[in-house]
Amino acid sequence: ADGLDPSIEFELGPPPPLVGPPDGEAGLTRREQKDRLRVANAEAAKDIARVSGLTFAAVNLELNRAAGVRRVTEATEQQLRDRLQAARRWQWRLGR
Repeated sequence: ADGLDPSIEFELGPPPPLVGPPDGEAGLTRREQKDRLRVANAEAAKDIARVSGLTFAAVNLELNRAAGVRRVTEATEQQLRDRLQAARRWQWRLGR
C-alpha cells in the first residue's frame, strides 16, 4: 500500500566522527564548557577594565560587539570562544 518492500535490506555506513572538545575540556558537558568560558570572559574583561581605565560595562559592550553577542548568557559556545579571543587580542595590545 505504501510502496515499500520490507524484504529489501541495506547497510548504513558508519556515522561521521564527532568533533571532540578542545584540549583540557574532555569529559565536560556543554553547560560546564560554557560556564568555564563565561568565567574566563569575565576575568579577561575585569583585567582589561583595570588596565585600560575603562568601565567593566564598556569593556563588556565592546567584547560583545566584537563577537556578535547581545548578552553573554544568550551566547553560543562558539560566540563565547570568539569573545574570549577578542579579549585576548585586546589584552595583548595592552601588554598583558
